[in-house]
Amino acid sequence: MLQIQSRPRSRPSDRSHKIVVVLPAYNEASTIAQTITEANDHFSKINPNIEYLVVEDGSTDGTPQVLSRLQPIMPCLRVNSSTRRKGYPTAVRDGILSVGKDADRILFMDSDGQYDPRDFKKLVRFADNADIVIGRRTSRAESRLRVFLSIGVRLLARRMFGLKCLDITSAFRLMRREVAQELASRVHYSKYNFWIEFTALAAVSSYEIVEVPVSYRNRQKGGSRVYSSRVLVKVVVSELGALARTWIRCVATPHARSRQI
Repeated sequence: MLQIQSRPRSRPSDRSHKIVVVLPAYNEASTIAQTITEANDHFSKINPNIEYLVVEDGSTDGTPQVLSRLQPIMPCLRVNSSTRRKGYPTAVRDGILSVGKDADRILFMDSDGQYDPRDFKKLVRFADNADIVIGRRTSRAESRLRVFLSIGVRLLARRMFGLKCLDITSAFRLMRREVAQELASRVHYSKYNFWIEFTALAAVSSYEIVEVPVSYRNRQKGGSRVYSSRVLVKVVVSELGALARTWIRCVATPHARSRQI
């Protein structure tokens, strides 16, 4: 049974409540316009009160120009641009923290088109009973090394933080705006992923987490961004260090309960 927390909180449940879709973008000129327009085709049917915030992270491939051409035909699109590369975790944190207090929820998704916007309705279905709804990817094609390392990180996170999530690195999440911002402000140690530390903090902060299965598509344009084996090991070691430092800082905080659907 899903455990509902006793602390008071608002529960937006109708189409009038505002959702801000946050998308980080670095060198996504070939995908960003299609990702946003495809997402809006599906999201606007579920909730017409929706806004898009692209956190443009110093791209050098023409991404800012693509977004500039898209803005006149999409008044609901805002762009926060950086003159230098900040890196994924900082761009994600800055994007979440820049959402205004008039928003009820934040929907986060990457801008490369790998998350299917049709799955948004699955996240919405459970939004009233959770602080964070995570889209668990069910069709990922990965190397054996990546699978092995992912399992190791998940098992360690489960042991350290009581997490039951199967996809703690998923970047497709529907979150209460105040919860997302409170957690994002506390992510300090992650150099690569952001979501591992974010999810661990959610667990020790007793936020309600629900995980639902979603599809995951191959990149259609722009090529693959899969890490090499050497870089992948470096990333995992760094994120394990971030988990360890988070555990040391938050060891006395209660664990959250989570549920898979």
